[in-house]
Amino acid sequence: MKNFTLEDLKRLAAIEADVCISMYMPTDTASATTDEERIRFKNLLRRAEKTIQERAPKEKELQKMIEEGRRLLENEYFWRHQSHGLAAFIAPEVFLFYRLPVAFDEVFAVSNRFALKPLMPLFMAEGKFYVLALSQAEIRLFSCTRHSVMEIDLVDVPQGIDRKDEILRYFRDVDEGLSEILSDQKVPLVLAGVDYLLPIFREATSYQWVLPEAVPGNPDELRAEELHEKALDIVRPVMERAQHEAAQRYHELAGRGFTAAGVRSVLPAAAFGRVDTLFVVLKERVFGTYDRDNNELKITSDEEQDAEDLLDRAAVETIKNGGRVYAVNREKMPEEHAPIAAILRY
Repeated sequence: MKNFTLEDLKRLAAIEADVCISMYMPTDTASATTDEERIRFKNLLRRAEKTIQERAPKEKELQKMIEEGRRLLENEYFWRHQSHGLAAFIAPEVFLFYRLPVAFDEVFAVSNRFALKPLMPLFMAEGKFYVLALSQAEIRLFSCTRHSVMEIDLVDVPQGIDRKDEILRYFRDVDEGLSEILSDQKVPLVLAGVDYLLPIFREATSYQWVLPEAVPGNPDELRAEELHEKALDIVRPVMERAQHEAAQRYHELAGRGFTAAGVRSVLPAAAFGRVDTLFVVLKERVFGTYDRDNNELKITSDEEQDAEDLLDRAAVETIKNGGRVYAVNREKMPEEHAPIAAILRY
C-alpha cells in the first residue's frame, strides 16, 4: 500500500465538478475471509449511482466511474489486503480509492468538491507519526496513528549494507529516498535500531521532526505491531503536549487580533493563507457555499445542490497553505460554542 501524501490531498482538493461523490468506510485487516466490507462498499456504490441518476442522468463519464467501482468489488486481492479504512472518490473521469490507516466512520457526501475532512487525522500534528526501523540488513518505514500501523513501500530507498565504514553514506542515501515521502510533513518520526546506528542516522538525516528518544534493539526481530506499541509510548506525550500547547496559545492570543472563531471568520482566513493552526470538530458539518474570488460565504441547508461542508473546506485550505489542523471532539475545542476556531498568522 502506498502512503497517502499531501500531494494526494492537494490533487483531490483541486477537483471541482457538478457532482463529486466522497465515500468513506471502516475496514478490518482481520476480516479477509468475510464479505462484510464488499457488501458495505456495494451499498455505497448503489447510493452513488442513485445520486448520479438524480443529479446528472446524462453524465456518461460518471456512470463509467461506477463501473470502475463494480470492477473493484470483484478484485479478490484488493479485499484481502485492507488497512483500517477505505476512501473512494467519484467525479467525471475520476475514480480514486485509498486504503488508509484510519478507522473511518461510514460517510457518503455529495457536493461540487470532495469531502476531505475525514482525512485530516493523517495530517494533523497529534494524529500521526512514523516509525523508521533501521538496520544494516533492511530499512522499514511505518505510517502510524494511535490505533493503527501500516508499512510503506520504499521503492526509492536502498536496502542493506555490509561495510560499517560506509553506514553514514548509506544512511544519507536512505534519507534522500525518504524525502519523497516526508518532505512536506511536520510529523514525529521515531527511530528504532541498535545504539550505534541511531546517532549515525541523526547525522545523515535532513528531516527536522525526529524525536530524541528511540526504540532500542534490533528492529528486525520485531513485528510491525510491536514496533507500533513501543513507539506509541514514546510519541504519546508529544502528541498530547502539542495539542495542549496549541490550545493554550489560542487562549493567550484571544482578543489580540490573532484568533478567529466561527466559519464566517475562519474559512476566508484559511482560503487566503492566514491560518497558522486550525481547530475543527471532526464529526460536525456546517453546509453552505464559499466563493473565494468574491469572498462571499453563505450558510445553507445540506439539501441545496451546490452546498459543501464549510468546515471541511476550511481544513483543506489550511493544509494546502501550510497550516496545522487539529480535528478533534467538541470537548477539546478552545472555543466552547464554535465548531471551528483558528490561530492566525497575521
